[in-house]
Amino acid sequence: MRSNETIILLIQIITTWTMLGIFWFLQLVHYPIFNKIKDGFVQYERGNLKRTAALIPPIMVIDIVTNVMALIYASKGLYISLISAALVLNILTWLTTFLFQMQAHQKLSIQYSKQALAKLCGTNWVRTILWTGKSGVYFALLYYLCS
Repeated sequence: MRSNETIILLIQIITTWTMLGIFWFLQLVHYPIFNKIKDGFVQYERGNLKRTAALIPPIMVIDIVTNVMALIYASKGLYISLISAALVLNILTWLTTFLFQMQAHQKLSIQYSKQALAKLCGTNWVRTILWTGKSGVYFALLYYLCS
């Protein structure tokens, strides 16, 4: 494996496993707390969006860019397949973010809605599962490269 491939793979592993931790935290801790906020929900949500925008999108951009780069540099059969699977999961994560989570957050930043909050929490399971799957792909990739 060339050094640029190794660096890209390390960045992929770091960003993917970072997002895995973030999304399990969001799903099990952060979003359930939203149900407890009664007064000042809109202000809380707006602050949440600002802080979240400083953390999650930059990691997701680095992750997808390095995922594409990894595919460009990939040279072995199973390695290409695993990187391709990771990219598919990555694209699905972006799609669900744009189709569901961003809309729900936008509604909640204007007015509290029990339905929008339920949609946010429910559809975020999709992203949590996708990041878990992508993390599994990288475990498989590391196993493949080390064996």
